[in-house]
Amino acid sequence: MALSFIVMAIPFSTMQDKTAYWKNNTHRDWWRDRGLRMNTAWVVLLYLGGFLTGYDSGLLTGLQAMPQWNKAFNNPSGTRLGFITASLYIGQILPSFIIPWLCDTYGRKVVILCGSIGCVVGAITACFAQTETMFIAGRVIIGVFCVAPFISCTCLINELVHPRLRGISSGLSMTSYSLGKVIAAWLTFGCIYWDSDWSWRLPTLFEASGPVILIIAMIFCPESPRFLVSKGRDEEALRILAKYHANGEREDELVQQECREISMYIQRDRANSIGSWRSLVATSGNRHRMMIMCISASGYAFTGVSLITLYLAPMVRSAGITNSAQIAIINGALSLFNLLFCFVGGLCVDRVGRRSLFLISTTGIFVTYVMIIGLAAEFSRSANPSIGIAFVVVLFLCCGTYDIAWVALDQCYSAEVLTFSIRGKALSFKNAMRTVCLAVGGFVNPIGLGALQWKFYFVYLIAQAIYLFLIWWLFLETKGRTIEQVSMLFEPEEPVLPRVLITNSLSTKNQANQVGNDD
Repeated sequence: MALSFIVMAIPFSTMQDKTAYWKNNTHRDWWRDRGLRMNTAWVVLLYLGGFLTGYDSGLLTGLQAMPQWNKAFNNPSGTRLGFITASLYIGQILPSFIIPWLCDTYGRKVVILCGSIGCVVGAITACFAQTETMFIAGRVIIGVFCVAPFISCTCLINELVHPRLRGISSGLSMTSYSLGKVIAAWLTFGCIYWDSDWSWRLPTLFEASGPVILIIAMIFCPESPRFLVSKGRDEEALRILAKYHANGEREDELVQQECREISMYIQRDRANSIGSWRSLVATSGNRHRMMIMCISASGYAFTGVSLITLYLAPMVRSAGITNSAQIAIINGALSLFNLLFCFVGGLCVDRVGRRSLFLISTTGIFVTYVMIIGLAAEFSRSANPSIGIAFVVVLFLCCGTYDIAWVALDQCYSAEVLTFSIRGKALSFKNAMRTVCLAVGGFVNPIGLGALQWKFYFVYLIAQAIYLFLIWWLFLETKGRTIEQVSMLFEPEEPVLPRVLITNSLSTKNQANQVGNDD
């Protein structure tokens, strides 16, 4: 995540559309402004909400390549391996529908704290598992509780970050997912020659590292200003916005405009009784939003890349690579490749745009999958080692094109298109739908690979063509707008406000005070 600071160091004046201007008591470079530095630090810490999910994905792939883990659980494959994989997602389904109520009732911080504690308990249970059942139980516990920090951190990032940093901050939010995969992949590789049960227990225990940091961070983290306003705590919300968006200046134009927009939309939602589960489909705008949620949730599992990330070991074995160390190295290299392209996607979010990145990404997945099918078919006929190597290279390219949008923008775009009143519920619905899809895919994929081998890839090729059409048809561009203004794109009965460029128009007096901001 340290790379997040490096990427965010790019001047943001080149990333926005020059239309309207709100004066703001901040420096144009966030790293030279005390308030924006603190704001950025909290955003990066909140990225850990997605760390555990990525770590688990890389961990399970790495464990499948470890002889010690396979020996401990009697070489799980087929249905057994599918159930071990699906157990994490099964645990996430029901809690996904409770998290919105908890977030809206008790706040984002409390939910993140409680969820993180549960994740630590699950990681310890899986680490000290003596049987396959106990290992699965630990994964189920993690699944039940990891939903809380994942959803709540996403909401809090979008509701706390400075508007000028929102696009790239949200775009980089899933880098922690890729970073988790990198750490898991190389930690399992580093332990592969350790002749002990701790060769797989240590990486499993390390799954608690991200939640432990979040537990400590929540003691000091600011609450969502939008949540505070919804509870009538306007003064607290104003204080937080002023501190992190204008260096404590409460009369700052940007801060005042943010407070006005937040209050206006929350009052409108209350007047229209918006916020219930039924409100998710009550208007044409919300139905449009929920279609995007369904595409994003199911596409995460059914575009075909989850097959690669979760079942890399059996896939490369089918291409003639059977050495455990080689498979672990491929898994580690792929995780680094994923992290790189996730950063590329986050960096391009304000330059290329959200919709364009999704179209480019899905087209790339389709093209590389055609190549994967061709290479797999040829290898099954000739068993040429060079074809097996080419197969692995194309797997890398497929994952890279997937990462620039389906990973980098997964939570960013979803949170942007949702209004505050339905954001928690809609993200929970999306997470529940995604976990169902991942659970189904996690259970079916090893069975399909075993029965059909490379022919099974055609199922995902057809799905990719469908998703490409749906993205072209339904996804809207959101770059250059505040969260409240994005919501107007989906409401045809309301005028669309112009996109806003937040400027650092410091007066001579403010420039004199900037010495204090640079501390």
